[in-house]
Amino acid sequence: MTRYLCNNWALAFSATLAFAVSALAADPDDRPSADPNDPLSITFVISDAKSQKGRVLCGLYDQEAKWLSRDYFQGAKSDVDEHGKARCIFRGIPAGSYAISAFHDLDSDNQLNRKIFGIPSEPYCASRNARRAFGPPRWRDAVFSYLGTAPIELEAEF
Repeated sequence: MTRYLCNNWALAFSATLAFAVSALAADPDDRPSADPNDPLSITFVISDAKSQKGRVLCGLYDQEAKWLSRDYFQGAKSDVDEHGKARCIFRGIPAGSYAISAFHDLDSDNQLNRKIFGIPSEPYCASRNARRAFGPPRWRDAVFSYLGTAPIELEAEF
């Protein structure tokens, strides 16, 4: 199983990070948990959430041109458990190059809230610890290869 780690960022973030909730995957309570025998699944585990309020919204992207847009390959959402963890599960994923972004929608308004200058006021992260001093993480820093032969689990911390 492959694991990646990313930390909490207090950086400027452009307005491009958005999620269209109507296109997100089914409620996590309606989906079975990750099956270790399902070779076509990617699980993004976010730990260290400071609150169980709201939900974590995740987007899986398969193209650099669509990175951090509303046009992601597959979306998922998850509640935060009593241990401060959320699990976004992407199923039926073919081999390829992907990147994941996520944020903790604390107030359940289905958008990443921001402070002045676009700095996020809600926790967020991306795959492979992708970050920059100013602005959103770049595709090239977040992208990872998925062989489609075994499930993988990626980890992040808010």
